[in-house]
Amino acid sequence: MADFHEYRVAVKVFFSCTETFEMSKSAHKNNGMGKPQVFERFNRSKNSAMSNDDKTHSSRSPTSLTHENVEKIHEIIK
Repeated sequence: MADFHEYRVAVKVFFSCTETFEMSKSAHKNNGMGKPQVFERFNRSKNSAMSNDDKTHSSRSPTSLTHENVEKIHEIIK
């Protein structure tokens, strides 16, 4: 699998917005982002408004899965 950080940096440094859109269209066919979205993200990235690093994803709180909550769900299901 490609290192996404290196890919983002390469796109940011070596390609124009139009080239990036064409690569996206070629890779994703009809399922990719539209031209306005690609251009907006590309310009934000070029202007350093976006980081090249992966963002942390929100996930379930570690406290949401407790024994008490599991018991409550079991009672509801019964």
